[in-house]
Amino acid sequence: MFEKLKAWFLAHGVTISSDQETALKTEIEKLEKVNPTKTELDLSKLDLSKFKDDETKKVVETLTNQNTVLTQRVNDLISTIAKEQQARDAATKAAQEDAKKAFDKKVSVAVQKLFDDKKITEAQKEDWKKSFEASFDSASKIAEGLKPLESKSSSTSNKQQTTTGEPDNKFVKPNYQSVAELIRTQMKESE
Repeated sequence: MFEKLKAWFLAHGVTISSDQETALKTEIEKLEKVNPTKTELDLSKLDLSKFKDDETKKVVETLTNQNTVLTQRVNDLISTIAKEQQARDAATKAAQEDAKKAFDKKVSVAVQKLFDDKKITEAQKEDWKKSFEASFDSASKIAEGLKPLESKSSSTSNKQQTTTGEPDNKFVKPNYQSVAELIRTQMKESE
């Protein structure tokens, strides 16, 4: 630190006598001992009374003032960066929540459409919701191939007699308990 200050003084046309160098070196060592873990030098603790030369005192005072101003600017920047980080984190969280809400609504609309189109029963809604949440695209493709279910009351009255006298249950859909059963049945029927 001493060498840097000495070089600065020389660069600005300030000559330092050997006595002043010794006094400056002693003051710097005291400051470094006070706070050895910090790398910055607190020029406000520098004892200017040991410098006899007015020009040297002015240079040290100028350095002290500049250090104070720069320290304040750095602290202001740190505060601004912290505020921006908080704002960015809040915006990211809000965007994630909005995306989750939009996806949940998309899933609900898809499940309700299947129900409204009479392709699934009330009992199957939760299974389909889980399927859409797990893989929306895959569940959508499967749902596209579903045929509307016939109600039990209409299917009973619409049963046709086969040539053997047995009712033709080909068009009567069983009460599916899960999406997996529904999918397997739809696949078998399409073969």
